[in-house]
Amino acid sequence: MVEYYKKINLQLFTIYIVPQEDIQWKTENMWMVNTGASLKVLDGKGSINFRVNDVFLSMKFAFNASTTFV
Repeated sequence: MVEYYKKINLQLFTIYIVPQEDIQWKTENMWMVNTGASLKVLDGKGSINFRVNDVFLSMKFAFNASTTFV
């Protein structure tokens, strides 16, 4: 019997950036979730990988500017 749990690698990456206020603008919060999986093949000599970036399409930069930089 092949032990699949030794051949499969799962990954999950998340990031959250808090809202910030600067002298020139105010930025909104941003977050993102990436996920991936890899499968070892050919007795560990190769691998098949699958990756999805920004699963929820949520990493969008937004800001409000009310003053110019002087």
